[in-house]
Amino acid sequence: MKLIGRRNFLAGMGLGAGSSLLPSIFRSMMPEALGQTRLPRRLIIHLKVYGSEASHRPQPGASDDSFTLGTNWSPLEKYHNELLFFDSFNNPYNRFLHGNRWPLSVVSDGHKDEEAGTIPPGGISFDRFMGGQLGKTDAWPSLNLSPVWPDPKGYYGSSADGPGKVFPILVDPVDAYAKIFAGGSNANLSIEAPRRLARDQSLLDFLRADVTRLSTGLAAPERAKLDQYLDSVRGMETRLAAFSKSKLSCSALVPPARAAFTPTWGLDGVAYAQMFAAHTDLGINALACGLTHVVLFQFAGDYYKFLGEDGRIGHHHMWHDEGTPIKFQKFYNYHATFLAGLRDRLGQLGEGNGSMADSTLTMMIDEGGGAHHNGSDRIPVMLLGRLGGALRTGRFLKFAKGQRVVSDVFVSVANLLGVPINTFGTMSAGPLPGLS
Repeated sequence: MKLIGRRNFLAGMGLGAGSSLLPSIFRSMMPEALGQTRLPRRLIIHLKVYGSEASHRPQPGASDDSFTLGTNWSPLEKYHNELLFFDSFNNPYNRFLHGNRWPLSVVSDGHKDEEAGTIPPGGISFDRFMGGQLGKTDAWPSLNLSPVWPDPKGYYGSSADGPGKVFPILVDPVDAYAKIFAGGSNANLSIEAPRRLARDQSLLDFLRADVTRLSTGLAAPERAKLDQYLDSVRGMETRLAAFSKSKLSCSALVPPARAAFTPTWGLDGVAYAQMFAAHTDLGINALACGLTHVVLFQFAGDYYKFLGEDGRIGHHHMWHDEGTPIKFQKFYNYHATFLAGLRDRLGQLGEGNGSMADSTLTMMIDEGGGAHHNGSDRIPVMLLGRLGGALRTGRFLKFAKGQRVVSDVFVSVANLLGVPINTFGTMSAGPLPGLS
């Protein structure tokens, strides 16, 4: 296909049912197809809560900037040289007993009640800001995936488009699948997606005519890339099918009413673990298919009984009365395994001369900071990903208490991803030195 043909191909496709998913896949292929060497930059945010004591974190090594992961974070050892660990940052805004409300906004919400649990955001959150910068033409500028059950006003969350403008959490994986991969201009697709999951059928079968039309118009390299994306989506559908069958019968036309869904505090451990796994599939495939460039995974502090411990295995509960070393280790091992799993999946998706891992930065940040109560001036941050060598990794950077604020991290990440800013939220001292 000639270059001009590639440029104009999408406009003349006349796509039918696949008018949301397939153009996004095609757009994600275009830079490489057109010979552009700069790959799209992507951001994953892993947000956990309730803090971590200094002894629970990776520790400084023998040299000034080296570190050891220890038993808590050992599942990340294979990516040791791709990690950059910061200790630690201050967030003076919206503090309450267990951390910071709206920790990705770094702006005051105007409320004084430290115990307020349902307060509106005071400004745009970092995930939504970066989504608007990196994914201006994306179907979803960013995604917010979590098993956390929001309060009725939607204020228990971390994602916002501005003062008082909550960006909602996608909780139910089947609902989220229908919205992310089957939304857009064809409303019937949102109904068809869960139907086909329940019947072990692929949404891509429903889009067969559009897939064929797209594939036959591509040159061989782009056709191979399209096949890779579609295979990844099919794999995700297979894993989602098991989850959806517990909620949908084979004859169901639409998902069950929201009232039938059990809030997270009532879920058994197996269901909660399945939701985590399903959200991972959704986020990675949405990135791979070009539907978004930014994904936020928000984790609750409780409901980790699937880790195999008796009693209350939630992080909040462990802080108070059942925090044995083995429980803390299992809890942190789970989060480290989640991060390593994201990196594994990114490394399996080819892009350019390498993989999607070369152009994706994962940031883990703890809303609660240091100690379980009042630790917001000791917030740890971990970055995973070299960004093609743009980021100097394999290091531990320690800042004195109060020296830097968490918005400095956001400014630094934005600049690393090609978004030149000097401040974010209400305050920032600018990018952190010596990262690139």
